[in-house]
Amino acid sequence: MSPPAAGLTAVQFEIMQVIWSAPEGATVAEIWEAVSQGRDVARTTILNLVSRLDERGEQSGPNRLDHG
Repeated sequence: MSPPAAGLTAVQFEIMQVIWSAPEGATVAEIWEAVSQGRDVARTTILNLVSRLDERGEQSGPNRLDHG
């Protein structure tokens, strides 16, 4: 894994990697499944982190959170 991007924690960077690697975007469930393989993390924690990233505008562009 590459070092976290400026301003992102390690887990936020992992979340963004999942989003960036999903051509059609990623759901919270898909992000949680990917991140929880490498660390013990609750789905609600991922939901909160994704919400914060969304508020910061980190998820803009073609590969983004799939809200549907």
